[in-house]
Amino acid sequence: MSAGSSTTPSPPTRDATLFWMAAGILVFTVAAFVLVAIREPVRLTRFTPLVTTHAVLMVAWYTLFVVQSGLVRQGKYATHRTLGLISVALAAGMVVTGIWVALNFYQEFGRRLTLVADVGIFVNFAPLYGFAVWAAIEGRLEVHKRVILVASICMITSALARALDVGGVSRTVTILLYPLILIGLPLVHDRRTTGRLHRASVWAVAFSLLVFAGQVAAFVAIGRSEPVCA
Repeated sequence: MSAGSSTTPSPPTRDATLFWMAAGILVFTVAAFVLVAIREPVRLTRFTPLVTTHAVLMVAWYTLFVVQSGLVRQGKYATHRTLGLISVALAAGMVVTGIWVALNFYQEFGRRLTLVADVGIFVNFAPLYGFAVWAAIEGRLEVHKRVILVASICMITSALARALDVGGVSRTVTILLYPLILIGLPLVHDRRTTGRLHRASVWAVAFSLLVFAGQVAAFVAIGRSEPVCA
């Protein structure tokens, strides 16, 4: 999701793989939240105006990710750059409302594990998104799209937890599934598009894993068997 560029770089490769990955992440995220709401309607009572705003921004982000990757796939780079400016507002809104929601939930329930899990999502996302914007401005578009992919993946832990709820599986399994998805999707993307791992994918995944490892260490230190996410 380019935020615009001050240079005129060579356009990125037309990337069907990124488009289908973006679409898959969007469908999975929406489906996880919808299914858990159907299974446990009481959760809908938590949808305050703040929570609803955050949810709308998250869906808008993933929808824009699909649209933007589709535009690149079709070679519509000018439109992609124009729409990329929207991602800055969406990213800022997601981070602010996401942390706000997490703090409100902590004040209400006092669950430190949930606070670490939810705030950690945006500690992970924000630097990656910032670097992706810088890469777009510098014309490093192959770097940009890979970092955007990783930044988008790092926000799916809440959806993963809810998908596990629907399946009746412990949310602690998220700790195993998330690294597999985080490593697997960029690996598949790079192998299908260039035949080898791109350095941007490697360092972006490494950064995200480092943040996640810090979260897991905090979970262990807290030492309480409470839900990771609301």
